[in-house]
Amino acid sequence: GEKLPDFICKEINDEYYFFFANPKAQNLKLPLDYGQSFSEKTISKSIKINAFDKIFDLVLKFEPYQSIMLKINKKGSIEYVDINYVPNTPERETADNE
Repeated sequence: GEKLPDFICKEINDEYYFFFANPKAQNLKLPLDYGQSFSEKTISKSIKINAFDKIFDLVLKFEPYQSIMLKINKKGSIEYVDINYVPNTPERETADNE
């Protein structure tokens, strides 16, 4: 199947919290180049989550620079938790900047 983004799940008060890292964060190697994170594209990933004896088919849409956190309760309600982060847009050096 399709490679899942890195994720972690934690149960708190009978709710599951799923954190999905932006797929661009996978397989990072040091040292990082300045501007390496530059992105203008949304990345979509189809996933299935099994929680509370239910199966949830979801499409995660990763906006540039964003990761995703979901909260699922026993009733099957899914909430997107706001973890929005808006960094300054990285600039790549060009010959004019050198």
